[in-house]
Amino acid sequence: MTWLHWLTLWLSPLGLFACYLVYIQHEHGGAWIVCKYIGGIPGYLPDVLWNVILCLCMGRLPTKLTITMELPVLAKLGGWRGEFAIALANFLNWFAPSGKHVNLR
Repeated sequence: MTWLHWLTLWLSPLGLFACYLVYIQHEHGGAWIVCKYIGGIPGYLPDVLWNVILCLCMGRLPTKLTITMELPVLAKLGGWRGEFAIALANFLNWFAPSGKHVNLR
């Protein structure tokens, strides 16, 4: 694969999800804390990019930088946008070891 293929994969939703899965492992504690940096640093740029795309698809401008911080705001909108935000937050929470990655309350 060329560097362009790797860049495209990294910026895709699948690449962002892979970074998320590595990042959340820091919740186990101990030596797992290194995963916060292994997944968090490369995942930050795609997270910001997809947050902007998500907000624009919902017809609003982003108010926060990342999807995790934006989802509670979107969940309060009501209608299909709120339902989608709640479903996405529950999906992300399901993978987190603590089950509390996105705080909707």
